[in-house]
Order: sequence, then C-alpha cells, then structure tokens
Amino acid sequence: MKSLLLPTVLIAVALTSCKDYPDAAHPGLESLLREESEATGFLWLDRELTMLDLESAIERSTSLPMSPRQAMEAVRAYVQAHPEEGKKRACYPEPQHARVSVLGHYYFFRSMRNFKLSAPRLVGFFVDARNGEVIPYPGEGFSGKESDSPYLVSIPYHEDAVGKILLSPDAPDALRFLGWAYQKGTSVPKSPEKGAQCFKRAADGGDSWAQYEYAECCRLGNGVSVSQDEAIRYYRMAVEHQYPDAAAARQLGHCYARGEGVEQSWEQAAHWYSFATEAEDAEARFHLAQCYEKGLGVPLSLENAAEHYRALATDRRAAVDNVRQAWANKAAASLRRLKTQ
Repeated sequence: MKSLLLPTVLIAVALTSCKDYPDAAHPGLESLLREESEATGFLWLDRELTMLDLESAIERSTSLPMSPRQAMEAVRAYVQAHPEEGKKRACYPEPQHARVSVLGHYYFFRSMRNFKLSAPRLVGFFVDARNGEVIPYPGEGFSGKESDSPYLVSIPYHEDAVGKILLSPDAPDALRFLGWAYQKGTSVPKSPEKGAQCFKRAADGGDSWAQYEYAECCRLGNGVSVSQDEAIRYYRMAVEHQYPDAAAARQLGHCYARGEGVEQSWEQAAHWYSFATEAEDAEARFHLAQCYEKGLGVPLSLENAAEHYRALATDRRAAVDNVRQAWANKAAASLRRLKTQ
C-alpha cells in the first residue's frame, strides 16, 4: 500500500461496547456523545482528536459564552491543580500548540499522547462553555491507558460545519476509509456489501486506492459478484492514475501470469511486475526475480534474478514490516538456492 500522503482529514470516533457509560456525573456530555454517534454511526473529530487551531476555533465559537482561549486557560489551571489528572491524560494546552474541537456547547482538548498512536481514543479534557467546568475525559476510574476510553478513532473524513461534524458523501478518500471500516467491521457492523459500494463510489470518483480495493472485491467476490472483467478494468484505472497504485500493477501481473480475465502473457506479467517493482512493491520484485530466473517474459538472467532477490533480502525496511520480512525471507532462500546450482 502507498504511503499515506493525505490532505487534512477528519477522523470518525465510534462508541465501543467495552465500557458501561455514560458517566453519571456528566450525563449531558455523554448524552451528546451518544446522540452524535447514534445519529450518524460516528462522532466526527479531527485526525488528532482536534478540529481547529486556537484562532480558527475562536472564529467558529462566537455564539458561545466562553471563548476557546478562556477554555484553554481553564484546562491549564485544572491541570496545575490536579497534576495527576493532567499526567494521565497527557494534556498540557499551550496557545501555539492548542487544537480544539467544538461540539455543541463543549470544547475538547485532546491528549498529546494521541500524536503517537495510529488508532487513538477520545482522551483529554472537555470544557462546558456555559459555566467553565473542566471535565476530564474519560471520567472517574480512568487508568491512563488509551484503551480505557469508550470512543475509538478509526476513520478519516473531511467535511465539517459549525458546531457539528458532518459526513460528506462525495469525498472519495473518506468513502475509501469507510469501505475499509465496513470490510473489517471497525466501529461499524461488518458488511462486505456496503464496503464494496463505498469502494466503487470512491473508485469512480478517481481514488486510486479505492480502484484497487474495488478491483479486489470483484476478483474475490467480496461484497459483489465475481467479475474478472471488472477487476481488470479497475486495476487498469488504478495504474493509469496520476499516482499509480503499485498493488494494482502487481495484481495485473498475477492476472497475466495466470490468464485470469485476460489472455495469458508472461511478457505482460513481467511488465507489470517491473512496474510495481519500481514503486517498491516487495511481492512484485520477488515475482520479477522469478521471471528472470526462469526466463518467463524476459530473457533468462540469473544475474538479474539474484540482483532482485538480494535487494529484497537486504531491505532494511523488512525489520519493521512483516510483509516485507516474509518476502525478504523467501528471497534469501532463493539466493541460497541459486548459489548451489
């Protein structure tokens, strides 16, 4: 999969079933969180559990009796008076770094710890703009572990409105993430059919990742009827994109190698394996090496085969990437085999 070079997006937060909330001490807040979650399937907040910088939040909250800056000062005072609570939530808002969400009449200041997590939870401090009350979140009994929060950040989105975050049904990148959520059952009921629908809408909107994902759905019959023709069509859309999808190129190579949905052609298979290899796809590089080793679609060359195997076997990224590690191990075994021939 490509590196995630995405524009600023919003993240969906969904209520999990692992906790027995709401907190009786703040039923209004928990009621609002539940209402928003149940109304849309998600509670929409920003990638880092914050929507806005301080100045933007000020512009958005002119109707509230307390400004974001005053709310931030209230949180700072609370943390100074309750250092253990501040430490557990890792929240020390400063004007130059403050990121604020506005939800109804509440401000939310997120945990700094969430910067480091790929799937952070709703942890930090809410401030009631009506009376300035600072509400540590989650409430009583919070251990300091992110998993203690009942709300899990899972899905990017990118449309918002004053006081409430809304879904944008025509945003391809958002639909793609929603498709992944339905496919995996992450924060929504698992539904391959809905996942495929989201991928197709995003794919038709020009998202190359979604084009690859929908092609996979068609090839495997995941949420849609099996259609090799449709799979090939969407794989091609993904590789003809401004930012071609390496996984789609690799899968085209597999299709030509196996004659699935296209006439079998080792020349075309090697071409697409080479295309994906240039985009650093480890699996494609391994298969390209095999093509050189066996003379399939390219002139037989044990030297070229060994070069590709060696590149995989010595790839330092394999130390932190299980997929690359698996192909690195296979490549190392192939190198040893070549040396004994």
